[in-house]
Amino acid sequence: MKGLEVAMPAAASKLPDTARLLVAGGDGRLALDPATGLNRYLCRPFPDPELLDFGSSTASVVSEAGFAAAGRLRDRLSEALSRQPEDAVYAGEQVRIREALLALCGIPACEGPEVLFAGSGTDLHRTAARMAGGGKAGHLRAIVVDAAETGSGVPEALRGRRYPAAVDGLGQADGVEVVHVPVRQADGRPRPARQVDACVTALADEAVSEGRAVLLILVDVSKTGLIAPSPACALALSRRHGDALCVLVDACQFRLAPATLRAYLDQGFAVALTGSKFMAGPVFSGAMLVPQASGWRRAPAEQPNPGLLLRWEAALEGMRAFSALDAADVGTFLRAFTGAVGERLRASSCFVPMAQPKPDREPLVAGGWDAEPSIIPFLVNHADGTPFDRDESRLLYRWLQMDMGDMPVFQADGAARALASLRCQFGQPVACGQRAGVPVAALRLSASARSVTEAMAGRADVVINRAMRALDKAEMLATHFHRIPLASPAEIRRAG
Repeated sequence: MKGLEVAMPAAASKLPDTARLLVAGGDGRLALDPATGLNRYLCRPFPDPELLDFGSSTASVVSEAGFAAAGRLRDRLSEALSRQPEDAVYAGEQVRIREALLALCGIPACEGPEVLFAGSGTDLHRTAARMAGGGKAGHLRAIVVDAAETGSGVPEALRGRRYPAAVDGLGQADGVEVVHVPVRQADGRPRPARQVDACVTALADEAVSEGRAVLLILVDVSKTGLIAPSPACALALSRRHGDALCVLVDACQFRLAPATLRAYLDQGFAVALTGSKFMAGPVFSGAMLVPQASGWRRAPAEQPNPGLLLRWEAALEGMRAFSALDAADVGTFLRAFTGAVGERLRASSCFVPMAQPKPDREPLVAGGWDAEPSIIPFLVNHADGTPFDRDESRLLYRWLQMDMGDMPVFQADGAARALASLRCQFGQPVACGQRAGVPVAALRLSASARSVTEAMAGRADVVINRAMRALDKAEMLATHFHRIPLASPAEIRRAG
């Protein structure tokens, strides 16, 4: 499977196999490294059952059930394309997937929002900037939290640029001012919500007073589990400024219960989702739900993208299993999971747990399984207590997903060699200020819908034990970091 192409063939009748389609119709981030067969997120385009997968805050590897569902869709498309025009085949499948997504979100299709598909959450931000400000013709101000907590490509996407830097001729590269609001303090601790809200309010009020439109991006939840600005702040601004202000809820982590999603839509907020984070579908499956609110312009036309359809088909397979679970049981497991992981982190001198406020969405909605954290960020220390810097953290992140059993430092101990051989997926490191003068980044261990579904099938202890083993490997690698030959300055720079 190494070196799979990203581009789709021109002839619809020549559909590639399922694995190739799952990396088609995106951008360079989906391209596979010829040497490893992995994309930029270190994911394969086919199931990887031996991987200890706790990296859903960044990306997920497709499950066996999801891969099979994508394969069935691929076969249906291939058969239909032999009889019907390409546009009609893809349009019909888009309608079916839209209806399935809305149904799993508890939203009847007959009264639901418009659903726009896109390759990634980054692309959804670009689309939102083109659609916002329908009630104002002036310059658009986009207010967004730190890119480290959303996505490195989000600021450029809001300016109308595609990843990595190509300008979209239909974009607004010269018509959008992007303003960032910090959500962490200098040492990485969360900034008080009232300070974030006050800054957002001042920026929005200023823009509207100058006759400009505003796109406010409410992140629920960020890469490290934060919500910012508060839903109360977004509600107040929306009621004050009407059509001059559009709210996009960046829920690309998709760590939302159906009641929360509907509550946002009922307020006229658009909601961006991806199937590749909590819902554990393959990388690059984005969708934006846009309510019938006058502040949003007409959506741009969508192009046929069979790769995107297959990725959503795989994500929906996991969503169906998760949606069948009892919400109270889901919340109970998430508390047990985060409790066990937190206790393990606190027991080690190598780990520094990050402050983790519980998701708070009042007065919009209260309760639900999504009131429990499911992303657990933490910093890593060397054996002497000094913090890992950001480059070292990125290297550790890569090592965790590699079989390190051949490293000489582990050869004398069979248990250590077996532990080093495990492949463990964590969330990519997120820049989180400085500690002891060192710029640091947090690794993230996360629950996903897939792991929760497995736990609810009587395997909760198995899921938690896998998380403990992943942390055991992280601790061992941190302890022996400078004894591993790959930890040379050049290797660290390459990882960064």
